[in-house]
Amino acid sequence: MEALSGENVNAILTPISHVDNTGIVTVDGRHHPVDAIICATGFDTTFLGTFPIYGRGGGGHQDKRKDRHSSYLSIGVDGFPNFFQSLGPNGGLGNGNLIIIIEYICEYFAKCLQKMSTQNILTMEPKKSAIDHFTSFCEAYHKRTVFGEECMSWYKTAPENATLEERKRGRVTAIWPGSSLHACKVFQTPRFEDYEIQFVDSNVFGWFGNG
Repeated sequence: MEALSGENVNAILTPISHVDNTGIVTVDGRHHPVDAIICATGFDTTFLGTFPIYGRGGGGHQDKRKDRHSSYLSIGVDGFPNFFQSLGPNGGLGNGNLIIIIEYICEYFAKCLQKMSTQNILTMEPKKSAIDHFTSFCEAYHKRTVFGEECMSWYKTAPENATLEERKRGRVTAIWPGSSLHACKVFQTPRFEDYEIQFVDSNVFGWFGNG
């Protein structure tokens, strides 16, 4: 909560007790007079989604990320073949142009679909090892950045019932491990060796057609 007085902005970190006719009362009993109250609850940054998505064996996408927010380059996860998403865990930016990255991600998806449609591929899904390596890289990268400092931040996630101190030490799961130009370079060329690829039939040269 922030109390505005002229051009001054003072952050008030004490939880709100209730609102009366002239302002806000915090749990310490202090009354903060205001002219207007703007409710800004922020975005849902859990990356769990608001509707169920089921993968192989009926596993839920939300359950997949419940314990550790992981992904392959923020765009996919194992156990969910042919599932691509933009701006998943560690897909946001601390600086740079997000729109350009989304464009590069869409082109990345198009390259994957082109490969599937022309090379007799039934399914593609990121390898578990590639996901683990990317997630570990993100964790190591952010430890040396300001985003990893001990503080409250929507860039971080912590267990559901974590204390305030545990939330301050949470994992940075919203930010890409690099600059926007770095992300564009990564998405420029898909690394198909990071995917489990299943062909339509046992003949991997089925895409040759009848010659």
